[in-house]
Amino acid sequence: MTKQWAIACASLIASFNVATAEYADTGDAGEPASAAEAVKQLVDGLGNAQGEVLWQAFPANYQADINHFVRSFAGQMDAEAYDEMFRLLARLEVVIAEQETFILNSKLGDQSAERKKQLAELLPRVRRLLHTLNQSELTSLEKLAEFDGATVSAGTLSLLLQDIDALAEFLGIESLSERLAKVKVQSASNTNAKDPAGNTLTTLTMTGLLSDSAQTISFTQLDGHWLPSKMVAGWQQEFKNAHGHLETMPEEMVPLMKPRIMISFRMFNGLFNNMEAASSQEKFDKSARGLLVPLRNLTKVRETFILCTLPKPAGAAPAKP
Repeated sequence: MTKQWAIACASLIASFNVATAEYADTGDAGEPASAAEAVKQLVDGLGNAQGEVLWQAFPANYQADINHFVRSFAGQMDAEAYDEMFRLLARLEVVIAEQETFILNSKLGDQSAERKKQLAELLPRVRRLLHTLNQSELTSLEKLAEFDGATVSAGTLSLLLQDIDALAEFLGIESLSERLAKVKVQSASNTNAKDPAGNTLTTLTMTGLLSDSAQTISFTQLDGHWLPSKMVAGWQQEFKNAHGHLETMPEEMVPLMKPRIMISFRMFNGLFNNMEAASSQEKFDKSARGLLVPLRNLTKVRETFILCTLPKPAGAAPAKP
């Protein structure tokens, strides 16, 4: 179970970063590189765990849009629930560090020597990932309200890229850096075509990014930065939609959902207390087994949230949690 969870997390985050690489470049605003050079610089930078290249890929107004959206998100979320979530992640990091012996000898799963060996190698990597998150700018809404993409990308994102690669290496799956090392970028056209706004257009052929087959992508030069044309065309509308979703979240969601979320969080907290204080394998395993209850509760809350936020036909009654 632990290995499957780690694979899922690593794959999810790696997929996010690989997909994001398709949408940016590192051209300098004063002397822009060609589209091919800019994209290759971005890919190489991410492959070397240099998270700042992702932020530098965007024009200043795009950076401002991202900062504004994250800060708006912080203003819409419930501080007590959000902050408690990260306090629990910090508790989990402590439990893994202090009770490693009980975790390795747990009777709840496969007790083979091979499983213990794998788990012993995995735990430090999981703890390192948790430590990065727990020391990041994401740990409270107060910090998130002052979000600065330049700082986060150079610090937290760079560390996360390293952590993800370390997990992938252990799990025997292709790491993000290995995938990005395969990327090849070539100019498919070198025309002076312009879009309706007068921005220069070009086309690139890319292989190895999302698959080994060649992909042809149109890029637009915007304020000295080369960005996929589809992204440029849809940027303003996407951010308008995103802000709209934040502003139109059903007002009844917080009072209905928060009590159920906080009950689950309190259960986690109590179980972590017991796991930290456990003096025997039996007591530790009993508390660890209990983690399934709040996990199931949060799964139900998530399902209810999705149901309540789905578009409803005109005149339909709101969904009941």
